[in-house]
Amino acid sequence: MEKLTILTRRVSLAYALLKKARNMLRFLRAFAKGGIIDFDYIRYGGHVAVTRSLVHGLRELGTSFNYNPVSVSAIGDVVVVLSGVGAVRQAIELKKQGKIKKLFVGPNVVEMSTEYDNLLAAPEIDACLVPSDMTVAIYERLTPALRGRCVSWYAGVGEKYWSPLEHVSIAKNVAVYWKNAPKPFCMEVERLLTVHGYTPLRIVYGRYNKKEFRRKLRMSAFSVFLSITETQGIALAESWAVNVPTLVWDPQIEHYYIRGLQTTAAPYLTDATGLRWKELGEFEAAIKNFSADGFQPRAWVMEHMTDRVSAEQLVQLCKATPDTKTL
Repeated sequence: MEKLTILTRRVSLAYALLKKARNMLRFLRAFAKGGIIDFDYIRYGGHVAVTRSLVHGLRELGTSFNYNPVSVSAIGDVVVVLSGVGAVRQAIELKKQGKIKKLFVGPNVVEMSTEYDNLLAAPEIDACLVPSDMTVAIYERLTPALRGRCVSWYAGVGEKYWSPLEHVSIAKNVAVYWKNAPKPFCMEVERLLTVHGYTPLRIVYGRYNKKEFRRKLRMSAFSVFLSITETQGIALAESWAVNVPTLVWDPQIEHYYIRGLQTTAAPYLTDATGLRWKELGEFEAAIKNFSADGFQPRAWVMEHMTDRVSAEQLVQLCKATPDTKTL
C-alpha cells in the first residue's frame, strides 16, 4: 500500500505546537479537577481512544505510516483524517491539487453529517468513516450525497492492557458505568444490585481514569452500562476485553432528528458479550440468577475488536478503494 498518513489536526508546525499546548492544558485541568492522570491525552489528538487504537494497531501490523506530520511534504498518498475540521479542509485542497490519492474522513470530525455545509459530502472524500451501522443510517438519511460512501469502522481496544486477572474474588462486585442516564434511575439500579447481594462499583463518565476503570472491572462479575445512546461504545469493549459481560440498559429511543430511526446504547453487543434490557423489571430478573456461563466477551474481542483487527480493517479498506487522485 502507498504511504499512509493519519491526521487529527492541520499539517503545520505552528498548529502542531498549538495543539500540543492545548492537549497539555486539557491534561492539567483534568488533573486539577479530579486527579485524573492519563498521558494518552498528551500523546494523541482527536478522540484519544480512537487515535491511540489506530496508531497502536498499525504499529502491530508493521504498516508504514506517519501521524500528524508537521510538513505538507511528509503527507502520504493515502490520508485518514480522524478528527479536525481544519484538517479535513486542508486535505480536500491537497486532494484537488493532486497531492493525495485517497482521502478517508472520520469518525470524529462532526456529530451530524450536515455540519459545516455538509463538509463530509465533498466529492474529494473517498469514504466517510463512522463508528457503526446506526451512524451510517443517520448520515445517509441526513445527507443523501453520502449514500454508498459511509463505511462502518470501529476502534479497537488494547487487549494486553484490558485483560483479566487470575485468582481474584469477583462474585459479588458489579461495575456500574454512569454516563447520561437520569441520576434517580442510576441510583435505583444500584439499589436493586444491593438488594440482591451485589456491591456496586460506580464509574462516572468523564470522572475516572483507565486504571480505575480496569481495576473495578477486574473485581467484577459483570458490568452494568447506563447510557441513552452510543455510536460505538468503546468502554463496553474494554469491559469485554477484561472478560466481564455487560448488562446494558438500552432504551432504544427514536433519533432526535430522524423520525422512525431507532437508536441503541450498544451497537456491537452480542450474545457472547452480554445482554440488553429496557425496564427495571427486566434488569432485576437478569441479576437474580446471573451466571457468566455462556458468555465469552474476551474471546469475542480477540476475534473482532482489538487494535490490530481494527487497523487491519482500515488498511484493507484503503487498499480496496480505487485511486481517485485528480491530477
